[in-house]
Amino acid sequence: MTGDRDGDRGASGRRGAADARGDAAEDAGRVRRLDRATVDRIGAGEVVTRPARVVGELVDNALDADASRVEIAVDGDGTDRIRVADDGRGMGRADATRAVERHATSKLAPDGDPVGIESLGFRGEALAAIAEAARLELVTSPGDGVGTRVVVDGTAGTAATADETNVEVEPAGRARGTTVVVEDLFATRPARRESLAGADAEFARISSLVADYALANPSVAFSLDHDGSATLSTPGTDRTDALLAVYDRDTASRSTTVDASVDLGVAGPDATGDAPVSVGVAGALAYPSVTRSTRDHVRVSVNGRPVRNDRLAAAVRDGYGRLLPDGREPVAAVDVSLPP
Repeated sequence: MTGDRDGDRGASGRRGAADARGDAAEDAGRVRRLDRATVDRIGAGEVVTRPARVVGELVDNALDADASRVEIAVDGDGTDRIRVADDGRGMGRADATRAVERHATSKLAPDGDPVGIESLGFRGEALAAIAEAARLELVTSPGDGVGTRVVVDGTAGTAATADETNVEVEPAGRARGTTVVVEDLFATRPARRESLAGADAEFARISSLVADYALANPSVAFSLDHDGSATLSTPGTDRTDALLAVYDRDTASRSTTVDASVDLGVAGPDATGDAPVSVGVAGALAYPSVTRSTRDHVRVSVNGRPVRNDRLAAAVRDGYGRLLPDGREPVAAVDVSLPP
């Protein structure tokens, strides 16, 4: 069983929703195909645009599976090989086979409403989209028997999607959790490969993204290896330790944590006036004496998902007031928790 994550991610709410589905849902399989109306409503754009997006989608899946540890390994710029392993719930054979189909997901009912969903991912797009652009191998187990290995090869020279039965499925040994290996990303899409930046820049995107996730989810242990060398490792304890792992001892020792919440009245046509919305803010803030020259060290997340939001980042900077030296930017990691 995985460890508890910070309540600011709303993890307990997602676990409660999953438990409510009961044993019948377990027997029928978690992963279900969305109906056409729901697919059209989601209207997702291109899912896989560069290696960092692949990593982000796979980390989302791991966190949604209540993983307490997520291990990421990258070769080169990420097009050669990406491996993401977790100790989350894992899947049985039927779910693993269906998981690589487009518009199949465990996080939304077939005719469900995507508004208000509590998971990080829900579109049923990620694995299928990755499998179309690369060779994808998924090894998973719920921990109660033999695991499952699923392979979809989008580099085979013909259209390779799970919907076309071009899927290899066989038993495999694995402890509880899931491992996804992505190889030869964009091998059949030369224009996409040519649009990528250099290897160092692409890995820098991945490294920054993993750091964002580690700071947004401090009670999950993250590790990142590049070409066989460890570049990041967090213990999965608290925000200060995550800050230490992402930055250094000096930054972590000269920082403070914040954890606050406020109930706000609901405004709008659906407001009832008697159901306040709870908004929480938790994070780690380096002292004003610890600064950087660029703004990308203000890391903001919402319900555990890293986001790029200028207004939220500006609010964090404004909180420092006049304490920052001219031309310097703070080091901060702040997560905002909101109802779905």
